[in-house]
Amino acid sequence: VDGGEARRITQIPTGVAAIKWFPDGKRLAFVTPIWTDLVKWEDQEKRRKEREDSKMNAKVWERAPIAYWDHFVDDREPHLFSISVEGGEPTAITRQSGHHLSKRAYSNASYDISPDGLEVAFVSDVDRSGADPNADVIVLESCGCKPARDVTSENGADDGMPLYSPDGKWLAYTAQTIKGFYADRARLLLIDRKSGERRDLSGDWDGSPGELVWQSNSTSLYSTVDDAATNRVYQHALASPGKPRAITTTSSFGNLAISKGSKPIAVALRQSFSEPPTLVRLDLGTGTASVLTRFNDAALATVDLGKVESATYAGAKGDPIQMWVVYPPNFDPTKKYPVF
Repeated sequence: VDGGEARRITQIPTGVAAIKWFPDGKRLAFVTPIWTDLVKWEDQEKRRKEREDSKMNAKVWERAPIAYWDHFVDDREPHLFSISVEGGEPTAITRQSGHHLSKRAYSNASYDISPDGLEVAFVSDVDRSGADPNADVIVLESCGCKPARDVTSENGADDGMPLYSPDGKWLAYTAQTIKGFYADRARLLLIDRKSGERRDLSGDWDGSPGELVWQSNSTSLYSTVDDAATNRVYQHALASPGKPRAITTTSSFGNLAISKGSKPIAVALRQSFSEPPTLVRLDLGTGTASVLTRFNDAALATVDLGKVESATYAGAKGDPIQMWVVYPPNFDPTKKYPVF
């Protein structure tokens, strides 16, 4: 972080993704897709090159999933590993657990590491048929040396985004209730890691939390929520289950990060129809945002932007439907414009 040349840590032929620090700062966790019938990394590299150089690229599937959105899914399994910041041989965490991260998609939100670094929680599809997907949260010791536990097996729909509280007491995650419906409301739940007790922070609230961030004193979670066609920042206080508090009201916010201490500082990327992603400091009490970066000011000064308004109309059964009205630059409401 003080500058200088980058230092290579891994020699993984299948590549690394979804990198996270262990809390002690001495190790990194990462995900890589591997062929589980091969033990040595050099064998992984050999097969990867054989596939890459082959003149025949037809694929055969014996079970789902076959594809995810715009790409085919191959026969590798995404597994979690750790490695020292000094390099060396990676430690397999999930490889012998009987579970792996989703073949469809995975990211940093697909797993988390406990504050003491001794346990990981990750999202895995526990369906063995290939025809009835069910994402559950699995916990496992980070050494990969003890049996894994499915802590959301009672829910037949998808669970996701596991996140340990800074004090290590809670494991937060999201849970849907309608099986197979990707747009179902996701509830925010907590598991007491000592007693196994569960707490529902969503209650009757109809929103779905997005990216989750704990406050350093473990009394609240913050998340981005798709609300009124913007990504708003919400606070989910453990003391007020079912009553999330909206912190922001306009523009969209993402990539939220919160500092430690009794008076935490939040930073986020803010954007709107007239503002490209801009780094801001966010007051978690008032929702006031202070701009920290002005990389795009000069470019924006040369662009005429049209006015944008949010409008609501009555839909089926009188339900309110929100939409955006985008006016062209220099729009004059007194003029008649051609309709196409």
